[in-house]
Amino acid sequence: RKTDSDDDYNPNLVNMPQETNLSEASMSELVNRLGALMDAKISAILPGLATKNDIDGINEKLNDMAAENLILKQDIGRLSAECMRRQKQIELMDGVPRKSNLIFSGIDYEPLGDVKVVIESFISQVLKVDPVPMIADVFSLNRNKRNSPVLVKFVRSVDVHAILKTTARLRGTGYNIDRDYPEHTRAARRKLLKLRRKIINMKGTLRVSVRGDLMYVDGKRFDYSLEGLVLQDGGDAVHLLSSLCGADMESTVQSCLSDTRMES
Repeated sequence: RKTDSDDDYNPNLVNMPQETNLSEASMSELVNRLGALMDAKISAILPGLATKNDIDGINEKLNDMAAENLILKQDIGRLSAECMRRQKQIELMDGVPRKSNLIFSGIDYEPLGDVKVVIESFISQVLKVDPVPMIADVFSLNRNKRNSPVLVKFVRSVDVHAILKTTARLRGTGYNIDRDYPEHTRAARRKLLKLRRKIINMKGTLRVSVRGDLMYVDGKRFDYSLEGLVLQDGGDAVHLLSSLCGADMESTVQSCLSDTRMES
C-alpha cells in the first residue's frame, strides 16, 4: 500500500555524499599544516639559491678579472713592442756586413765552373759597368741546382750602389739583382711585393714601392710586422690603405701577409 512517505522517496538521492561541515578550528589547523608544508619545501630550496651578497661577490670577482685582463693586455702590448724593437736592432746588426753583397738571379752558369768570371762578364757586358768592381767572393745559393741565385760579395759597398743604378737595363730580360737582405726582411719583402701587385692591379694610378721591409703607397709609409701592416703613428694601416685604394683591403692584406711559404 502506498504511503505518504513513498511520495517523498527519490532513488537519485540515495547515493549522494553527505555534506561535511568543518569547524573553524579544523579549517585553521588545515591551513597551518599546508603552511608548514610549504615552509618546509621552501627551506629545502633556499640553501641552493644565490643571495644578494653572493651576486655582489660574483660581480666583484668579475670586475677584478676584467681589470687583470686589461693589465695583461697592456703588458703583452709592451712586450710585443719591445720584441719588435729588439728584432729591428738584430736586423740592423745583421745587415751591416750584408751592405757589400748582392744576389744575382737568372744567370746561366755551370755550378762547378768559375762563377766569379761569369759574374764579372755579366756586370761588364750586360750592365755596362766599367771598370768592373772588385769581387771578394761568390757563392751559389744552391750548388745542386743549375742557374740558382748567386751571392756576390764586393770589396766596397759603394760598388753595390753603382750596380743597383744600372738594374733598369734588366727589365724584361729575366735577370734580377737584389740586395742580400736578412731572412726576416726577405720574407717580409716577398709578402709586401705580393701585396704591391694586388694594389697595382686594383688601382694602377697609385705609386707603390717596396724598400726593405717597408712599403710606400703614394708617399704613405707602411711598416711590416708579425701582426700585419702598421703605421709609425700607431694609426689603422688597413683603413688608410683602403682609403687610398678606394676599396676594402682587409681580406687582401690578410691573404698576402699570412702567406707562410718559404722564400726561394
